[in-house]
Amino acid sequence: MTMTEHNDDVPTVPEIPPLPEPRGPHPDDAALLEQLDGYGHMSYTVGNEDWVACGDFNVVNDPERGLLIAYHVVVDCESAGFVDTPEAAVVPAQVLPPDWCPLWSYADSCSEMYVDSDEYPPPDADEVGETCERWVTAVQAALRAEG
Repeated sequence: MTMTEHNDDVPTVPEIPPLPEPRGPHPDDAALLEQLDGYGHMSYTVGNEDWVACGDFNVVNDPERGLLIAYHVVVDCESAGFVDTPEAAVVPAQVLPPDWCPLWSYADSCSEMYVDSDEYPPPDADEVGETCERWVTAVQAALRAEG
């Protein structure tokens, strides 16, 4: 049989429909993120005297999407002269582990940057642990209150 001949014994492969367009952020996400002010109240911070990462979150029970966590991390580096928000998102609570704390990775970054610094020490690991423990406790309490 040649390539152009048809064999009726071979099943045909069904046509695969195209994937749906990726869904963008929910229209309400921006409003949820605007309510956050990690740098304003500095309740959850890691870093040192020169570089600090501040986190904030809010838990919302959305009728369509379920329990959501809106959060952001703001970084302030005095020596470099910047304040930035490298991370801001609204995520379904069920996709995050119960011990989730985004500030761990920022504490690691700060430690790496200042490991050889004579002027500023790296963040204290015990303080970072306490901050993340408070974050986790607060997030879990908010989830129970909203759920």
